[in-house]
Amino acid sequence: MSTVTKSLEFSLQEARRNIDTQNQRKILLKGTDPNTMTDEKVKDFVRSVVSWYAVWTRYGEENKETLMLADLQTYSKFGEAKANKNMPKFKEWLTKDIREQIANLNDRISADQGYIARRVK
Repeated sequence: MSTVTKSLEFSLQEARRNIDTQNQRKILLKGTDPNTMTDEKVKDFVRSVVSWYAVWTRYGEENKETLMLADLQTYSKFGEAKANKNMPKFKEWLTKDIREQIANLNDRISADQGYIARRVK
């Protein structure tokens, strides 16, 4: 087997793994309704997905008001503090943001599926 074939085979396997991972994340997000969860359950949810879904950072960026924040870590801390001050508002935002994340996951899945379709003929 040539190097090119191995490389193509590896990239196709990686694309399939990416699709599986994105689908698992999408299932998790679709099954999550922050408005029906306690504040502590929402925090647990965020902690469980923060490695691939930067919830606190996204919330901090969206609610930065007039702050001049230097880095994502600061946005993350600000977002978490802001959410803790007003969990009902955060839950409302999170519900909308989850829909956006699902759309982003769908785009990534489609891109990987397209990549596979172009390579496998």
